[in-house]
Amino acid sequence: MDAGDLLGAREKLVGMAAADPDNLEVAFWLQDLELEILESGALPDGAVMDGLGTGGGGAPEEQVRQLYADRARTSPSVVSHVLAARVEDDAIAAERMLDLALELDPLCSWAHYGRAHALLRQDWKADRWSEAQSSLDEALARDPGHLRARRLQAWMHAQEGATELAALELETWLRETEGDPRVRERDRLAAELDLAVSAMMRPFPAGLMTDAGLLVANPVLAPPALQAKFSPAAYHGAVVWSWQQALVAAGLERQRARTDLPPATRARLRNAQARLWRVILAARAVANSELWSWRYAGGRYRITAFGAGRQDVDESNAAQLWSTVYLAVRPPAIGRRETPSPSAAPRADRGRAAPRR
Repeated sequence: MDAGDLLGAREKLVGMAAADPDNLEVAFWLQDLELEILESGALPDGAVMDGLGTGGGGAPEEQVRQLYADRARTSPSVVSHVLAARVEDDAIAAERMLDLALELDPLCSWAHYGRAHALLRQDWKADRWSEAQSSLDEALARDPGHLRARRLQAWMHAQEGATELAALELETWLRETEGDPRVRERDRLAAELDLAVSAMMRPFPAGLMTDAGLLVANPVLAPPALQAKFSPAAYHGAVVWSWQQALVAAGLERQRARTDLPPATRARLRNAQARLWRVILAARAVANSELWSWRYAGGRYRITAFGAGRQDVDESNAAQLWSTVYLAVRPPAIGRRETPSPSAAPRADRGRAAPRR
């Protein structure tokens, strides 16, 4: 699959599924592959693949959903209910299918895992998160090594704000899945992207994010002597560089444009992008400066002009035209309107730092 031979991979998986029809790990792979084949156009025109084809049978997602719904209806089993629920658009219907699977086998870790997903999709339920966590706990109690459930666990902890725990879980998941044939390389790459973005966007001093902007260095784990060289008073220390911050914004936009990322990773990128642009736009008065520093007062990080403090080892140079970067790096669109560019700061503020507060 990673080599791009989707039809060849399907032939192998069909044989594995026939040899072990109750293996939901293999069944998940085959289901994903069928959808990928339809979406990629790898299936020749007019060809049929177990009722799925290119001959006007509808959108790929609907074809796959209908096929597995029919199988669950005509041949109800734990496997057929779990697979049908996985591609069902209606989250409530998916939950019902998984409940049917659990009636047949209360110990099925895959059904508990799927139920957690179905519950998380029900945005209108006040207790969906706790119910989903309970289902996920059941899945991991039945199978502590369930890779997909452990990946979902890390994601849920990240959403709850337990970023350090989520990062530890994700690092463990990446280490233990290295070379594992059950995990596609693109899924590992998405997890690595998740981990990098999460680490970067954690609030300083755990990460790099502050109210003043995204720092270029964080010496918090370094020895005291080294920390002094990377302080907020150091030119290459815990300061904000306008150009480098803009490059991170451009990088997040580039990653969001990818089509091979799972929804959870795309959501993390979207949230990180929104957080970064909030601090960029809040610092519009100094966005055209080379760099700036900060001070912590009143429970938040406040911008200070670099070079204004007696401890600063240099000063910001506004003559290097750092503002030109925002001619190319633009904020993401919000609805049909675009947020204002940091370069749209009042003319009097361009080329100089904001006054110290």
